[in-house]
Amino acid sequence: MKNYLIALAICLFFNLNLYSQGYEEITGVKKVEIVDSLSKASIDWTEVGLSGKIRADKLPVKPTVKVYMKRGEETIISLRAPFLGELGRAEIFGDDVTLINKHNKTYVKGSLSSLSEGYPNLTEDLQEFLLGEAVIFGVGTVSRSTEKDISFFDTGDGVLLMRPKRGLSAFDYGYVIGDDYLPAMLIATIGSSDNLEIGYSFADSGKYLMEFLYKGKNKTISADLEFEDPDFTPRKIERLELDKKYREVTVKEFLSKF
Repeated sequence: MKNYLIALAICLFFNLNLYSQGYEEITGVKKVEIVDSLSKASIDWTEVGLSGKIRADKLPVKPTVKVYMKRGEETIISLRAPFLGELGRAEIFGDDVTLINKHNKTYVKGSLSSLSEGYPNLTEDLQEFLLGEAVIFGVGTVSRSTEKDISFFDTGDGVLLMRPKRGLSAFDYGYVIGDDYLPAMLIATIGSSDNLEIGYSFADSGKYLMEFLYKGKNKTISADLEFEDPDFTPRKIERLELDKKYREVTVKEFLSKF
C-alpha cells in the first residue's frame, strides 16, 4: 500500500491529524485552485438514472441495480436478479427511508436524520456519492462555498488527501484524490473497530466502478458496483405500493432474511 494510504488509515484509526504523518496542509491560492479543479469535475443535474451490476464472490448470481434520483428529493434503488426479477429496493423520499424485500414481502421504515447527527442535506449527499463524487457528508461536494469545511494535504507525488474538518462521530473518513481531480479511494472507520475502503475507477466512456471492502470484527465483505454512463433523461421508477401482503419488521429481522 502506498505510504500516503497507510498514513491516512493510521490517522483515522487513532484520531490523529495528517500533520503528525509529515504531510503539509494546502492553504491559500493553491487550495482555491484545487477546489476549482474539483468543482469542474462535478456533474450538474436535476434528474438522473443509473444502471449497474454487482459482483461479489459469495453471490450465486450477478444482480443488477437500477437507480432513479431527483435531486434533493427522492432516490429509488432497485435490486434485481436474472430470472427472478426485482428482489428488493430502497426508497428515500425526503427524510423517510423504506427498505423493501419483495421476495418475502417485508419492509422496514426509518429516517436519514436518525443517522446524520443533525447534518443537513444527507439526501443530496447520498445521491452525489452514488454518482461517484467525493462528498463531504453534511456539507456537499467540493466548491468555493464548502472549502472552509475541507482540508487538503499534499503527498508530494501528485496525489491529494482530503478530509472533512468536522467528521461524524461514528464514521470518520478521508479521500485520496487522483491527479485527474477525481476520487481514487475513500477510507473510513466505522465505530471502534470496523473499516471501509472504496476504490474508484472512471472510464472515458462515462462508466465508473466502485470497489467496496468492508472489514468488521468477525467478517470481511467485498463487492464491486459498476455503473454505466448516467442517463440525465431517465425513465422514473414508480414508488412501490405496500399493500396488506407486506409486513413491517425490525431492522435486525429484515437484514437477517434479505
